[in-house]
Amino acid sequence: MKTFNYEQRSPDWIKLRKGKITGTGLKKVVGTPKARQGYLYEILAERIVDNEVEEMEEMAMERGVRLEPEGIAEFEKATGKKVEQVGFAVSDKNKYIANSPDGFIKIKGKYAEGLEIKCPNAATHLRYWLENRIPDEYYPQLIQYFIVNSDLKRLYFASYDPRIVIHPLHILKLEREDLEDDIKNYTEQQIEFLKEVEKLYKQITK
Repeated sequence: MKTFNYEQRSPDWIKLRKGKITGTGLKKVVGTPKARQGYLYEILAERIVDNEVEEMEEMAMERGVRLEPEGIAEFEKATGKKVEQVGFAVSDKNKYIANSPDGFIKIKGKYAEGLEIKCPNAATHLRYWLENRIPDEYYPQLIQYFIVNSDLKRLYFASYDPRIVIHPLHILKLEREDLEDDIKNYTEQQIEFLKEVEKLYKQITK
């Protein structure tokens, strides 16, 4: 075997272990299918992405805030669509049902299309690209766009990571006509939930 006298967690140590299965990683390899699949993408990303340690360890939220404007610009360039950023949106039908959209696209005077963009770590971006489907973890969030905006006909889900230079932007689409059952179901669940909230609120404040 080869040995390297690098201090643990030093830049050289981190660089050396990138893309390699470690003792911690073996637990994921022999663990649940979900853990194994997630680790597969982590290792794949470590082999593809070549950058500084600090960037690899950057917090996902900080990355998203920093890269979102760049990602939106790349989306506009790729699609030819103009994204209007909106800070917050509230349903006309219920003032307690709302969302924070990344952007809307105006068509014939109405916000008929929207954009939700993610700037995840490299492993997650690769998963989104290779699986090529809407991630389960974001599906309810995307349905909320349609619930809040009754004019919305189409929503784009985009993932952006400029470090994956072979495919930095991945775009998927959701159409309202394909989602009517879930829009109805999720709306009803929110209304029932809000009724419970209101009941408890009145109980506390009477």
